[in-house]
Formats: sequence, C-alpha cells, structure tokens
Amino acid sequence: VLYCTANPTACIGAVDVAAGTAAGVPLTGVPVPHAVPNTTPISVTSTNTIAASEIRFSQNSISFGKIESTTKQAYTYDDLVASMRTNGWKGDPVDVVRMPDGRLTSIDNTRIMAAREAGIDAQVNVRSFDAPLTADEIGRFTKGGQVPSTWGDAVMIRINSQSGRFGVKYPYGADQLPRLTGGSK
Repeated sequence: VLYCTANPTACIGAVDVAAGTAAGVPLTGVPVPHAVPNTTPISVTSTNTIAASEIRFSQNSISFGKIESTTKQAYTYDDLVASMRTNGWKGDPVDVVRMPDGRLTSIDNTRIMAAREAGIDAQVNVRSFDAPLTADEIGRFTKGGQVPSTWGDAVMIRINSQSGRFGVKYPYGADQLPRLTGGSK
C-alpha cells in the first residue's frame, strides 16, 4: 500500500512505512488508491519560499505597466516593488520549473524581479520539467504553432521566443534582470 505525505499533491511511491516518514516528511496514513508505485510526474512538486536571487528568468524584458487580472486595476512595476517592500509577498505563488541542470527558472518573471528589488523571498510552485500541463495551462502557454505538453516545454517555448538570441545565450534562462519596458528605470 502506498501512502501520501502531509502534502496530498505530492503522493510518492517508495516510503519507509515502518519509520512513518518519506524522505523525512511525516506520512498522513492515507492510502493512495492504487497498488503499484506512482511514477507519474505530478504538476506541482512543492510550494516553497525561495530567495528570488536563486531563480532565473525566462524572458529578456517585462512591462512597466500592468493590469491586475481580477480587479482590472492598473498598476506599475514600481507599485509592485513598493508593495512588496511594505507588505512582503502577497497573492498566489508563481510558477518556476526545475530545469535539467537542477536550477529553477521562472515562468512568471515580473514578481520575481520585483521581489529581488524589494529584497524579499519569493513564494513559488516548483514544477518538474517533465510534469504534464493541464488543458488550461496548455492554452496559457501555447504560442503560435508551439503547443507545450509539459512544464519544460512551456518554459523552453518562452525562453526560445525571446529576442536577441536570448535562448542561445541562456538556454535554461538568465540570472540577470530582464529589461523593463514602457516606463521607469
């Protein structure tokens, strides 16, 4: 019988049931409803707080002016940095992908850049490179005729669609800050 860790989205196949842990994580004791090891990649590996400076960028530029998706309220990159300095990280975690070299690259670049400038850690959903996308995520990341099926495909499409040979220079994303376009700085 397989068991889940305390994070039900992170079910695992090999656990030390006698020790009551899986890689040091306490088990919930809730059996997983299958009898063979679960080797299917899961979309969210984990949600973590990570130093923003440890996360690479998948884009070479970001826009200064923004529109909040739910309220449709306009704000600027500077507003976001000021808010982060005052209030810390607010809102949902951003998606980052664990690349084949083991490092993290962001799909959502603006808040990572703002967190770096504000001097705060980032809240991130760490995605496996080979983890499948949902139908909604496929729609979100499809660009032109390029239709991703995994988080790795999605981040590679974003990296390789940047101008200035960005994908050639930085095949797994760049450490330096993206250019801020359309406003301050």
